[in-house]
Amino acid sequence: MTQEKRALRYFQTHKRGLTPLDFWQKLGIYRASDVVYKLRKNGHIITTDYINVTNQYDETCRVAYYTLEK
Repeated sequence: MTQEKRALRYFQTHKRGLTPLDFWQKLGIYRASDVVYKLRKNGHIITTDYINVTNQYDETCRVAYYTLEK
């Protein structure tokens, strides 16, 4: 199974979106933005929002949050 198919299946079977860390931990995909780019190129509508998270040094960081439009 390709990374694109794995990510698409996750988006279709779960109600929440994914951050790049979620892509890595849940799907084993290191380059989330590349997979999202390929899915968009194939006609899937994926939105990108930005959320604030706290890193291990207790600093606030802004990361992408991807969701598939149904």
